[in-house]
Amino acid sequence: MTGVFLFPMLLLQIKPFEPRKDSVLQDKEIYSNLKISASGSIGQYYNSKCNPTYPNITVSTDNSIAKYDWCSNVAPDRDHPPWIQYDFGQYRTSLVGYSLRAGCCYYGACCLDDNTYMYDCCCSLYTFSLRGSNDNVTWDVLHRVEKDVSIEYCSNAHYDFPKTKPYKYVRLVQEEPYKGCKHCMILNRLEFYGVSEKGDPMAFDALDDMNDEEISIIGKVRNH
Repeated sequence: MTGVFLFPMLLLQIKPFEPRKDSVLQDKEIYSNLKISASGSIGQYYNSKCNPTYPNITVSTDNSIAKYDWCSNVAPDRDHPPWIQYDFGQYRTSLVGYSLRAGCCYYGACCLDDNTYMYDCCCSLYTFSLRGSNDNVTWDVLHRVEKDVSIEYCSNAHYDFPKTKPYKYVRLVQEEPYKGCKHCMILNRLEFYGVSEKGDPMAFDALDDMNDEEISIIGKVRNH
């Protein structure tokens, strides 16, 4: 494919997230300790070329709307889905919810190169899960969305759930792409809600021995 659709800004109702006192990433100290990684990244097409994207664009301390989006890699197979991960460093965070903003706010397509792009914002979130871990190996599935076609073109989505145990790592995983699309994901912004505290990692890890009925999880997943 050559060329790309650019979506006019005036057609989109782009809104910041509703302000909340328990917004985790609005705390500048927590934000400064945050490390962001991903399964991989590809580009976004604008200014007549494919430009690199970076996962750190998905967070901010001012609740702003990023001009550019982050585009994940294209998954090599179903067992290695694309993900973006947030490491809270010396903090552990008990979550009660999160908000996300779909990509394609100002520019439309993720791209592999100047001539190969994902037509019509085809990396939009579809079936995805939020996961937490304290060892970066075993992951608790905290929340899952299945086959939601509404999260596209800079739309906001918000989710609440019962308070979780504290986690060092939180990961958003695109488990399944929209039918006919490549297995990738595009994201403009993400915010977590909950309570963060410093502490001995070993003390927090001991919470992994809690009965699963005492904490808010859906299931467990191990890294491949």
